[in-house]
Amino acid sequence: MTTDKRLEGARPRWLETGQKPARSLGVWTLMAALTGWLAAGCTEQAPELDPNALAAIRLTLLDISALGDGPPYPTTSQWVTVTVGVEALHLDGTLKEDYNGTLQASIIPGRVDPATIFVVLQNGVNTGHQLRFRFAFGEARIWMEEVGEAQAAECRNGFDDDGNGLIDFPADPGCFGLEDPSEGTASYVTGISDPLVFQPLDIHTVQYNPDEATGGSPVEGQEAFIERGSLIVNNVTADGFFVTDVDEDRGHDSVFVYNFNYPEGLLPGFKLSWVSGGVAEFQGCTQLTHPSWEIDSSYQLSVEDLVHFSRCEAVDNPDVLEVIPTLVTGANLRSNAFMEVLEGGLIRVENVEVSTTFMDCDFDRSGAISGSQEELCRDVCQRSNLCTEMSSFRKYDQFTCNASGGTVYVTKASQLTDFDVMEGCEQVSDDPPTLSCPQRVFASVTGSLRHVYLTRSIQLWEVTPRFACDLRLTCQVQEDCPEGYQCVEQICNRASVE
Repeated sequence: MTTDKRLEGARPRWLETGQKPARSLGVWTLMAALTGWLAAGCTEQAPELDPNALAAIRLTLLDISALGDGPPYPTTSQWVTVTVGVEALHLDGTLKEDYNGTLQASIIPGRVDPATIFVVLQNGVNTGHQLRFRFAFGEARIWMEEVGEAQAAECRNGFDDDGNGLIDFPADPGCFGLEDPSEGTASYVTGISDPLVFQPLDIHTVQYNPDEATGGSPVEGQEAFIERGSLIVNNVTADGFFVTDVDEDRGHDSVFVYNFNYPEGLLPGFKLSWVSGGVAEFQGCTQLTHPSWEIDSSYQLSVEDLVHFSRCEAVDNPDVLEVIPTLVTGANLRSNAFMEVLEGGLIRVENVEVSTTFMDCDFDRSGAISGSQEELCRDVCQRSNLCTEMSSFRKYDQFTCNASGGTVYVTKASQLTDFDVMEGCEQVSDDPPTLSCPQRVFASVTGSLRHVYLTRSIQLWEVTPRFACDLRLTCQVQEDCPEGYQCVEQICNRASVE
């Protein structure tokens, strides 16, 4: 049986749309009506409210011992269960004993188990609903919203449940969406619990998906404010930066922060007091969007420290927190589950063979692969991890490499180094246009790891270097090295400038 993800952690419908239904008689609607009447200078008669209608929902936290020690309670990826008392109230605050209906529960932020999402009230009460949830963090509150008398998804079951001749969403006006459990009308009166204070988010909780090794963030769509741990910038790019919690020892310790533009004032090695943003998935890569951050001014890096970083040298300063690259093998690259743990972090791959074939499959020069012939050409190229498709190279400055049978995509290399991947290449075919290149090998490639999820069977791992020294090209003679580099001990090293 497949769980409908739309029900898992569902939010109150008016919160999603930004507009409460006008027919709701909840506390906020009553206040808005009275405020509007007063603002009008009392020139109009106040709206008449039915004293017998459902006007409010009262929630009482009866048993929260499963949350552990607190507050603040530990943020957990495991399910926890609390007991909530629920009462339906009249406008005057008295119990509405004739109410027999269903509420829909959520916790914000967090995710409710679909098996406990519907709350049945009889004679106006539920004396102890067992609500199961996880991924709550910060100041969380339980919400319960009146949705009618149904407990099934009537708005997508193919039946005319309310007998009005109209079936399901969007045909039946009683349905606000496919997840609406009732075709009939409902007041959508909402009750909110007292706050439950959990520990704030850390990078590990943002990144770690306990249900699927390569799945997206369990808090996708939430706003994250991260200040736990020691947050060190491991790389800065044209559109953001990568940050690692060097205190984290469970893996899943890094994340990409998408800033749209170059993050002025940041350098690899800087420490942040905090970083915040909306948690989003882009092509399988978890990232923070619309971010804010603060540089930790109490953490001082000297000019000498920064020079050591830029030369990929160890920093001789015990007070400096370094992000140490994780060595990744070809076998590791073939395991998406292993690589997912490292997403956003700094990795190093050794003995990396650069593409020897570049194939241009963009026949119509549109800048993208489209149409069956272009797709077939690209597929032929992608069968080898020593073939790079040219439109991808032109668009992303990215080429394919082989590391002991594992595939890694190196991006932005030409922006950081004088390495020209096309140097020495010769055209060997016109149909499709194909270049053959000499064998080149990087002794090692170091950079930040990005995940690109195309399909379950096609997942790419991109490495974005920080500095020119992150690409260590092997050489036999000086002519093997780009201009400005010296062949020293079979490695092309940038000529030092004293």
